[in-house]
Amino acid sequence: NTQPLGCFTVALYMKLNSPLSLFRRCSSSLPVCGPSIDIGNDISEFRRLENCTIVEGYLQILLIGDKNYNLNQELFRSLSFPKLTMITDYLLLFRVSGLDSLSTLFPNLTVIRGRNLFYNYALVIFEMTSLKDIGLYSLQNITRGAIRIEKNPELCYLDSVDWSLIMDAEFNNFIAGNKQSKECGDVCPGIMEESPQCIKTVFNDNFNCRCWTSNHCQKVCPDKCHACTRDGECCHGQCLGSCTVPGTDTSCAACLHYYHEGRCVPDCPPDTYRFEGWRCVTLDFCSRLHLYDYDRFVIHRRECMSDCPSGFTRNKSKR
Repeated sequence: NTQPLGCFTVALYMKLNSPLSLFRRCSSSLPVCGPSIDIGNDISEFRRLENCTIVEGYLQILLIGDKNYNLNQELFRSLSFPKLTMITDYLLLFRVSGLDSLSTLFPNLTVIRGRNLFYNYALVIFEMTSLKDIGLYSLQNITRGAIRIEKNPELCYLDSVDWSLIMDAEFNNFIAGNKQSKECGDVCPGIMEESPQCIKTVFNDNFNCRCWTSNHCQKVCPDKCHACTRDGECCHGQCLGSCTVPGTDTSCAACLHYYHEGRCVPDCPPDTYRFEGWRCVTLDFCSRLHLYDYDRFVIHRRECMSDCPSGFTRNKSKR
């Protein structure tokens, strides 16, 4: 049986089928994958995420059918990419059969920056028929953009997440057409033993324990911390989301501003250039980047970019 296409479904198909200009980015110092990654049609495509710490661009996982549902389910439960900590654009999941949680798949995904959005959304979970919980228990920050979680008939643990701890624009979120809360019976860790383990907060006028799954609490940092370790210790002020060691700018899961030579810095140092809104690159790195439509990237106001902003034209200088 085919489902009727709703407005967002049609828009999603149009967006996914639009032509893209592709170019390659390489980095010898960072395990950066991209530009952007599409995983579709076959689970074997997930191999493209091996060793990725950062996806520069978007990550789309879509249209993996249900012909081998039981096999898919077992394969997904054995797939894990613990190195992935940040996506610079957005994460989209659409019609992936057999995937019931993201908790094993992306256990350390901490930041979705939302530099470029999918119709104003940084996280889209749409028509995922098998998904029972989101399970992104390390997710601490959606820097820009809202979330759209729609038409996932088995999806629970939506009311137990305090999205205001993760993002500033939670009032723009669209969550609809999922499993009804009264049918879910969401239980946070320790509740059944009458020993709640998760912190309670007020969200949507509801004071309750916050968790992603029955096994994973939502991490809540102290008010004084911009980011914190898993033990609640404050990270360095240049960290975003989380860190492994408190108080140092070299142990951040992601950077509040820019990444340069292993450190998080407030701005790129002289003779380096801002790139993709999160890291510093050299002139040589920028000059080696190519788009199909253009000979090379350009430098504008200390930023390495694919084309000149509106009102500017390219010159013959290498800068």
